[in-house]
Amino acid sequence: MRWLPTLLFLVSVIIDQSCADRVLVLGETAAIKDSHSQFLNSIKERGHELTIRTADDSQLALFKHGQLIFDHLFVLAPGVQVFGGSLSPSEISKFVDEGGNVLVAAGSNIGDALRELAVEHGFEFDEAGTSVIDHHNYDQSLDTGDHTTVVVGKDQLISAELIVGSSAKLGPVLFKGIGLVAGKTNNLALNIVKASGTAYSFDPKATRVVVRI
Repeated sequence: MRWLPTLLFLVSVIIDQSCADRVLVLGETAAIKDSHSQFLNSIKERGHELTIRTADDSQLALFKHGQLIFDHLFVLAPGVQVFGGSLSPSEISKFVDEGGNVLVAAGSNIGDALRELAVEHGFEFDEAGTSVIDHHNYDQSLDTGDHTTVVVGKDQLISAELIVGSSAKLGPVLFKGIGLVAGKTNNLALNIVKASGTAYSFDPKATRVVVRI
C-alpha cells in the first residue's frame, strides 16, 4: 500500500540521483528528523547533503551574496504561519526563478505561509480544517469513519512513470489531506493526482444540522 499522507505540490523537477545537491528541509519542530526519517534517509542515501531546520528559525536564508545557498527546498511544515529569517513566499519564488526546486507538503492544518506560497505559483488550498472526502472510494480498514482515507485509482494518477512509477507495478494508493486547485491559466501545472467524480471537500468535524419537516 502506498500512502500520499499529505497533499503535495511541486515547483520543481525530480532530484537528479547522479549529483549530490544541497537540500534545506524545513519542519514545524525538530522532531521532523524522527517523524520523517524514512523519507529523509532515502534522500541522504542518494548522496545529497541535508540541512534540517524549523520553519520559523530566525537564521533561515536561501541566498548569500546573491548566490543560492541550497539547490532544493523541502517545506514539511504545513501549519507554519510565518517563515523565519529572510524566508518568505516571494523569496521562495525568487529561489525558483534562480533555478531552485521546491517541494511542499500540506495538511488540513494549513498555515498562512503555505497559502501565500501556493497563490504565488497559481494554486489555492481549501479552507483550514477541510479534507477531501469520498463516500464511494475509501479504505474500510484504515478509515476512521469520516471517509477521508481515499483510495486513488490508477486512472486518477498522472501518466508519467518518472513521477508515479510503473502503472503495471503500482499497488493501491491512499490519499488523506486537504484539497488543492490549480488555476486554469497555470499552464505549467501538472495534476499528479485528480479526485474522482464522487469526491468533495468539507470539514469532516463540522456539525451537521438536520431539519425535520
